[in-house]
Amino acid sequence: MRVSVIICTYNRADGLRQTLECLRQQRHRDFEVVVVNGPSTDHTLDVLADYGDSVRVVDNPLANLSVSRNLGIRAAAGELVAFIDDDALPEPGWLEQIVPAFSESEVAGVGGIVIDHTGMAPQYLYSASTRFGEPVFARDAPYDDHCVPGADTFPYLQGTNAVFRRSALARIGLFDETFDFYLDETDVCCRLVDAGYILRQLATAAVHHKYLPSARRNAAKVTTNWTSIVRNHVYFGYRHAQLTANEFDIISHAKMFVDGCINDALHHEQLGNAPPGHAHRSIAACSAAAAEGIRLGRLAPTDPLPAVELDPPAFRPYPSNPSEERLRIVLVSSGYRPHLSGGIARFISDVAPELARLGHEVRVFAQTADTSTVDLEDGVWVHRLLPVPTPGRVPEAAAQVDGFASVVGNELERIEPWWRPDVMYGSLWDVEMLGVARTHPDLPIVPILATPVAEVAEHEGWTDPSHPAHIDARTLVALEREMVARSARVHAISEAIVETFERLYPGALHPQRVTVAPIGRADELDGRTTELPRDPMVLFIGRLEPRKGIDTFLDAAAMLLPEHLDLTIVVAGDDSRPDPAGVPYPARWRTRAAPGGDRLSFVGRVADETLDELIERATVVVMPSRYESFGLVAVEASMHARPVVASRVGGLCEVVEDGATGLLVDVGDGAGLAAAIGTLLTDRGLAAEMGRRARVAFETRLDATGAARRLADLLRPVARRRAPELSRTARSW
Repeated sequence: MRVSVIICTYNRADGLRQTLECLRQQRHRDFEVVVVNGPSTDHTLDVLADYGDSVRVVDNPLANLSVSRNLGIRAAAGELVAFIDDDALPEPGWLEQIVPAFSESEVAGVGGIVIDHTGMAPQYLYSASTRFGEPVFARDAPYDDHCVPGADTFPYLQGTNAVFRRSALARIGLFDETFDFYLDETDVCCRLVDAGYILRQLATAAVHHKYLPSARRNAAKVTTNWTSIVRNHVYFGYRHAQLTANEFDIISHAKMFVDGCINDALHHEQLGNAPPGHAHRSIAACSAAAAEGIRLGRLAPTDPLPAVELDPPAFRPYPSNPSEERLRIVLVSSGYRPHLSGGIARFISDVAPELARLGHEVRVFAQTADTSTVDLEDGVWVHRLLPVPTPGRVPEAAAQVDGFASVVGNELERIEPWWRPDVMYGSLWDVEMLGVARTHPDLPIVPILATPVAEVAEHEGWTDPSHPAHIDARTLVALEREMVARSARVHAISEAIVETFERLYPGALHPQRVTVAPIGRADELDGRTTELPRDPMVLFIGRLEPRKGIDTFLDAAAMLLPEHLDLTIVVAGDDSRPDPAGVPYPARWRTRAAPGGDRLSFVGRVADETLDELIERATVVVMPSRYESFGLVAVEASMHARPVVASRVGGLCEVVEDGATGLLVDVGDGAGLAAAIGTLLTDRGLAAEMGRRARVAFETRLDATGAARRLADLLRPVARRRAPELSRTARSW
């Protein structure tokens, strides 16, 4: 069935754009979009201009929602009209899950779940109303059985997730335009039920309501203007309660409602969510609005609204990006922009939007230290989840690991009524997907094979039974083995890491289930070209720890500074960890008294923007690591056309082409490192040529767009086949 999605907007340009972009993800292909623009004074027209003829735009000079809804219906060509707010985000299966519910001709309206602004809980589940306009939320099951003409309590569909049969709306006279805002859709539902139609409430077809500020509520989600709400509530009682109640009853119910509004205003003024005087102004507004509602109610005709004739225009399909090869992918990552926790988190932050641009449905489950939320960011549904540590089930230091793995599984179950993934992908580190692998054996799991715990344990001394981290490391090694055993496929980011894993975890890998493919970074240059700076600068990026070779680098720096008097050196990275003797590396350098030592600076951890600026100021980027499974810093340097001097070890040998895009030296060789850096400082032509080749290598095999295509090709063969979508019952919230 063809659907016309109607968005009534008023001064929410940015929210409108987000809604329009989100609609591109709809799986149901046969739909159009109608935007009814109220008297907006912001940049709504600029947003709509960006969509050209793909959106049918109707102007409404009045700030009246029912008028806008009726204008949208008259401009709609679909058999069904779907209303969604300009601060709402539909799940990809929204229309796909709603349309089949109209298979019976007597069904006039269908609505799905509405998720609140956090993305984690329903605004409310199933909704009904009395004929006084009082909402009822007493059930955790649909109110479909209340579709009885004249019933005291009847179901209604939430206004931001309500789909109606266009012909049924025409029969009952469309929306009552006296309802300028509030109870407009409740009134329609009451009249549809009274006309003998059926309404359906689904546990699926979810829409996220972000609840943005408006002319009637502030950023704290506090109602600041009660006029329309009170007036329409009183008017609703006159229109629908007179079947079983007299005017005294209607006014009594109205008074209780007004008292609740005033108490709400007092409460929020006391909390500081509303300015001083808010309660006083609300009392006056409510009193005047109630009187106006009584006046309108007494004047209202008792007969139903007359039916209308509709003359729909030609259908105008909305361009969306579904494809038969579209995958539903969950990416699991301990960090996600702007809070990154390492190279893999950075890669997932870059590749997720690229997968979305390729037309896949992408969700990221990431950790947060704050409240759990769900938001749509650059086409990606980002679930920031607060881990729930479970001490006692695993060794103490691994409790946080277990807590995130558990919450990933819980989140998957929460959204399963309206969204089921085809495949889950994430880092092997911290076994973040193990809980799902254990509880959802039908869901293919693909871990990223990067540096394993056993490799770190070798370098950090955790293999010593007397080391405090020994028990936790041994536990995590066993869990990594289990994760690999339960995986449908393993993504190795380099040939080197496969060799390392086979050495440290003998027999754990099945060669037929391992795919080696490089990861990459999003190209942040936007077509810019970056030349080598005039003033020489050497840049070290990485945590200040022996595994990253900071000690080797400082030895090389002590040799370079006296020979290159115009050279500056910058060390960027977490410097909170001391050296093996317990002395912080910056303090150790200051006591070294190397000639020119004041030209080396430690800048600590820096923001991405600052890091990009540092790379552009650099002549050479240095990675003297003792081990790297890949070397994402080298990729970032290549993006900026900078040569890299790195250790001849692990994945660095695959990212840096020795003599072409950079130079490789032996691990721990400070003198060799200094000599290689000195060569590029002295021969600027060679450094520039290597930088150009590095940029070409980035564009051809190390950017995030190519990595996303490779990843989709890797995941597609193991993705589970989907069973036909069935109506599922929402789990307990």
